[in-house]
Amino acid sequence: MAINSVGNPPQDDPGLRGLPVPMSAAFAHAFIAAEHDTRHNRVVHVSKDGKILRQFHVDYPLDLDLLPNGHLLLSSNLAVIELDADFQEVWRYGIEKLALFSCQKLADGHVLSGATSRCRISLIDRSGSVVRFMPFPYAGDYLPQYDMFRLIRALPDGNLLVACYHDRKLAEFNWDGRIEWEASLEGPPYMPIRLPDGNTLVSLGPTGLIVEIDPAG
Repeated sequence: MAINSVGNPPQDDPGLRGLPVPMSAAFAHAFIAAEHDTRHNRVVHVSKDGKILRQFHVDYPLDLDLLPNGHLLLSSNLAVIELDADFQEVWRYGIEKLALFSCQKLADGHVLSGATSRCRISLIDRSGSVVRFMPFPYAGDYLPQYDMFRLIRALPDGNLLVACYHDRKLAEFNWDGRIEWEASLEGPPYMPIRLPDGNTLVSLGPTGLIVEIDPAG
């Protein structure tokens, strides 16, 4: 389950039972979470007092990008979907084979995503056309391909920060596929965030760890 604010889930929703309970019934912030377990497969908007305000069911939600206009971009097994503030679908880009592990809407309106079945990172326009892509470097005989990478974030200089899941490292690629920076990790990375000071925050998937890495790695 991916959550965009720190806090313990409430117990009043059956889908969140069995998780740690805070001493107070309130959170510091409302939050949106992607529950990609087989019992739920949904995105939920939870209020500060622990009530589910909205939910959207989708097969294996993986990444969330909250947009300035209040819309929400999400990636899932077979689609990147944009929801309005009421969690109504307003745009969709679909593929035939899993999975679209990442989504980020850029300033020019294009959507950055990574299709693991094709092992490539793409920019997609509003018509659903791929306007640019980078084949992700990997050993051709390695299976399953969906373990190659997880989430991707575009950086201000145009490079791509990629969680290289199989190789247990973070890597910064340019669009020609050349690695500009990399750092080895003690576990498979999932979500990378480049911080304003140049450090990188990354979650290490199954280990449950979040680590901060400086530019020296």
